[in-house]
Amino acid sequence: MMLRLQPPPLLWLFGAGRAALRAATRGRGGLGVRSVSDGPVKLTATPSKSLADEPLDIQAEGLGAEQAVTLRAQVVTDQGQLFASCGQYRADGAGRLVVSQSPSLGGDYEGVAPMGLLWTLSPAPMEQPYLKLSQAHLTGSPMYIDLCVHSGHSGKTTIPGQPLAKQRIERWYSKPGLRRIRLREGNIRGSIFIPPGE
Repeated sequence: MMLRLQPPPLLWLFGAGRAALRAATRGRGGLGVRSVSDGPVKLTATPSKSLADEPLDIQAEGLGAEQAVTLRAQVVTDQGQLFASCGQYRADGAGRLVVSQSPSLGGDYEGVAPMGLLWTLSPAPMEQPYLKLSQAHLTGSPMYIDLCVHSGHSGKTTIPGQPLAKQRIERWYSKPGLRRIRLREGNIRGSIFIPPGE
């Protein structure tokens, strides 16, 4: 007998707001490029524009001492698919959180993982499982990732409510001037990437 797990009823709300969420987070509109905070909480991810293999420094300030928070990342792909991840953290005594030093206590990963929010991005609950996070245009446009910090510990299937602070970052797969030449010879398919210059 096969057991089939049903999502919690609350997840059906995600389907109704799916188009609105994608429209709000797609392109250059959405959350904006610079850090935005509601009140004294500030979330920063530096650099805000970087290559896809460069490390990020993610920090939150202005939290309560030992406050439980959840960091979330969301990406809407060129195909309109939503990917998400989350990590559960606790601020230090000064109300500060440094992801490269603080361990995630739960969520999609545990332990000290500075890039955990990025490498655990997976299809959101309303998406088809086993989708691959891919960028249609590897050159000329970035992947936009929205980062948010929420009060309390919550999972990916929870509607977290209003974020305390948020920031949008850009992850580029190529430096300016890189040329891509597609290859198609017999059964061979591929691309050559040529840097600028001679």
